[in-house]
Amino acid sequence: MKPIYETIKDELPVSVYQTNQEMGRAAAEKAAVVIRNVIRETGRANIIIATGNSQLTFLEALGTREDVDWSRINV
Repeated sequence: MKPIYETIKDELPVSVYQTNQEMGRAAAEKAAVVIRNVIRETGRANIIIATGNSQLTFLEALGTREDVDWSRINV
């Protein structure tokens, strides 16, 4: 998934994707990297998950990732 547009606004990276599904998968990929790094460093990770309509594709993509050890995560 490659963004169709990227920019930085006030130090915040902004990426625009062709579809909501692509955006959700890209966000899940980035979140998975952070979660895995925290687990590697501390043995566990704590996360807070939003459940609004705009988050559903992200949650679906994150929840089906096989490279995230959910047994080490507090939600």
